[in-house]
Amino acid sequence: MPSADTATKPHNKAFQVLLTGEKPEDPCRYRFALDGVSYAVSLTLGEAEFHYRITARVGTRPYSAENPDARKVVAEILRQSRKLDRAHFLSDRHQGLWAYADRDAEGEATPEAVVHETLLFLQEARPYIRLLAEYA
Repeated sequence: MPSADTATKPHNKAFQVLLTGEKPEDPCRYRFALDGVSYAVSLTLGEAEFHYRITARVGTRPYSAENPDARKVVAEILRQSRKLDRAHFLSDRHQGLWAYADRDAEGEATPEAVVHETLLFLQEARPYIRLLAEYA
């Protein structure tokens, strides 16, 4: 049975920041899912800003032998996504397709600020994620 002392300690780093004001040195992390895609978020807290990183595996790039037309379409979607400001897409060496953002955000990492960064990323990335889902 947990002691009263361990029951009062915040276990979640985000709650630690909100309840005590103490900023952990290692990143706070959380996950969520939307439209069948799992997202992982990492926050590194600073004095006047916070580092925000979000990643999501959005599919697998088809091989040329499997579906050459779909591979060309996926390549074009990735090419068109280069003009985006916050959201970025890449294909890893195992043909996995990833959406990500990695940036410094000004201000404190309040729940509102973190949700705001997440929504800005999703607003920009979701149309591309939906397109990739059709071909990947």
